[in-house]
Amino acid sequence: MTEIDFTRLHERSAEFDEAETARAVRERAIRVVKDVLDRHPVGVYEPESGRLVARARSPEFEAVGAPTAVDPRESRLGEIVAEGEPVHGPAPSAFGDAESWCVAPTGDGGGIVALDAEPAAFDADVTAALSGISLHVESALD
Repeated sequence: MTEIDFTRLHERSAEFDEAETARAVRERAIRVVKDVLDRHPVGVYEPESGRLVARARSPEFEAVGAPTAVDPRESRLGEIVAEGEPVHGPAPSAFGDAESWCVAPTGDGGGIVALDAEPAAFDADVTAALSGISLHVESALD
């Protein structure tokens, strides 16, 4: 599993507050997840017109076949976002070639999704770190 430098993670996440637009916050979140957690397929979903839309995503996220939009009433992602608690485990088939995922709700009805081609690629530390990033995203977007 990935060894996480939580101090570096906190320092990098503090950069979100310097972003001037919501798009910049989402893009910075993608970079932090990629750089600090060493997770490359990552997307940030936000509610839009009754759907969850991946408003920011890494090229790797698209390459695995992750959906750009999902109906929150008919998807596991929607359930997790509604429950408000981070989750890791097997990725739903709708997320293409990904075997495992980690989801951290952002509190605004959206969430950050990290994917991996390996089964059981995420653990409690990665889930806690992704959850911390999601809290910084939520704060920066408020």
